[in-house]
Amino acid sequence: MQEMKEHIKLEKAPLIKNLFYSDKKSNFYLVIALSETKVGKEFWRKIGVNPGNVRLANDDKLSSVLQVQKGSVSPFALINDKTNQVKYLIADSKLKSYDTWAFHPLENTQTWEIS
Repeated sequence: MQEMKEHIKLEKAPLIKNLFYSDKKSNFYLVIALSETKVGKEFWRKIGVNPGNVRLANDDKLSSVLQVQKGSVSPFALINDKTNQVKYLIADSKLKSYDTWAFHPLENTQTWEIS
């Protein structure tokens, strides 16, 4: 995140992190959150998920399910999930106060601001 903060200059959108998780039942979660939001035990408890069951998905799962590399995760990658393995898209409630969000378009060499 720190390196991204140094390189990305956004006009309207806040800096957002995109995280890809899996659980013990092989469910996948795509989490979009403000860069300063801690996605830890309390985050998962607030949305009714047992935090002991979720882990960041490994690079192999990221590549096979979303067909992107680490650092390039975004909601746009859901288009690559042809078998609908990602069951949950979770947006940080703090994002509601922003009209514009920013995401990578499947690779982290660009960032698009969308409203």
